[in-house]
Amino acid sequence: MSSHKSKYIASVDCGTTGIRAHIWDENSKPVGKSYQKLYMKYGEKGEASLDAIEVFKAFVSVLKDAITNAKIDARDIASLGIATQRSCFLCWDKSTGEPVTPLITWQDHRFSKELEAANNTWRVSALHGIASVLHFLTRSQRFGVVKRFEFSVQQVAVKLSTLWKTEPKLKQLHKEKKLLYGTLDTWILWNVTKGKVHATDVSQVIATGMWDPFAMCWSGILSFLIPFPPMEIFPEVKATSDDFGICDSEFFGHPIPINALVGDQQAAMFGQCCFNKGDVVCTMGTGAFININTGETCISSNYELYPLIAWKIGKKVTYALEGNSSTTGSLLDWAKSIGLVKEVEELESMAQEVRDSNDVYIVPAFAGIEAPRFDSTARGLIIGLTYSTTKAHIARALQEAVAYRVCDVVNSMSLDTNSVVKTINVNGGVCLNSFICQYIADITNAAVERPEVIEMTSLGAAFFAGLYSGYFKDFDHLRRLRRVEKRYSPEMTLNQRKLRIEKWNEATKRCSCLLYTSDAADEED
Repeated sequence: MSSHKSKYIASVDCGTTGIRAHIWDENSKPVGKSYQKLYMKYGEKGEASLDAIEVFKAFVSVLKDAITNAKIDARDIASLGIATQRSCFLCWDKSTGEPVTPLITWQDHRFSKELEAANNTWRVSALHGIASVLHFLTRSQRFGVVKRFEFSVQQVAVKLSTLWKTEPKLKQLHKEKKLLYGTLDTWILWNVTKGKVHATDVSQVIATGMWDPFAMCWSGILSFLIPFPPMEIFPEVKATSDDFGICDSEFFGHPIPINALVGDQQAAMFGQCCFNKGDVVCTMGTGAFININTGETCISSNYELYPLIAWKIGKKVTYALEGNSSTTGSLLDWAKSIGLVKEVEELESMAQEVRDSNDVYIVPAFAGIEAPRFDSTARGLIIGLTYSTTKAHIARALQEAVAYRVCDVVNSMSLDTNSVVKTINVNGGVCLNSFICQYIADITNAAVERPEVIEMTSLGAAFFAGLYSGYFKDFDHLRRLRRVEKRYSPEMTLNQRKLRIEKWNEATKRCSCLLYTSDAADEED
């Protein structure tokens, strides 16, 4: 076997549209990688699911290819970290290994009616009332979170409850002691260990809506609110860096220790070395996810941000607040689809052809707008058009909109945490657009740092695994490995920033309640 210094860390990032694997050396440089596209299955009722068996095959395939591309052997890998999209789940028959439900993703809306019904029961109203009184009396963050509790369409809770009520096969398999439930990470782990380990981690389970971040256990309130499966089918919940068993040697020719399971956004946060309270990361892909480290405190947000467990290492739990904008990279793709540019990369140079947007503002509320406003009736708009407006002005306004939405969330985080955000660590494909990075710095009055390696989700999973296996010593070791490719400093004056944010806020107000039903439109005609 190779000496310790010759070993590597492996990581796999299982996303919504694809799976990528990396092999990292001791300097956190990728020496081998591979990628495979995933194909989502969409349905007329809002279904958005993946083929669970095909996903696992892709997992094995990309890791094999990455090992081959690195020109190493599986025995040279010290440990493996796995990051996955959150709130993607299924149930399966443990006697056969066959799925008995689809692999339902966080994008799936098929249970929207059941979600609305669950949020409008007297039980939820009673919970809000009791928690509000207790929060007023105690000012406890726990009761602050509970008084704002709502089931989310992105979470697992209502979806799993509905399947449990409507699929007799699930109850029959449970009666036969054959039923298992798990999120995507659990499914991959169970398969790659040949059914020996049925587990998940705290960063994954918090996003399901079924975990109490204060008591650090499965929520006891859920069974009061909605019909719920018995706990025997649920996985063991472990720390983020932990012993998750060993990949069976059948898959890669040699057993590989698995030392981390983690949610994708928390992995990106860790990859950026956002270890301290107040550190902020912004992952910009199809959408933008912004997370702030809140230390050892789970904070109740006044601005519709979502409290998360960032990670657990040993006995220490670190928390975060998260906000998102669903339209980021997809907004740039939309510009290409309508013919504004031939290639998305052209947008950046077009924006720099003009000194400003000529007071054109674009609100990218294609399917509503998220935190801190959360208005599902909002629809996108372009405002401020005049005869002097050019394509370059529109291209600039489009990219500025990405920055304004990041600013919305960052400002809310500052208010929730009573702190000033000084640096935003960006990653994801959109961060390669320097105009957007600079405008985020300008409009938030915070420095923006872009890393040399933008695959932060994969690197974060590797960091978690390496810490447990001893490949990396501690946080200071990881900080020394961090490499910033470019830093963007704010250049906008205070008055300019204030005026532009005021105009942006006015534009977002005007996009509310623009959703009309087809029946209403017919009546107007």
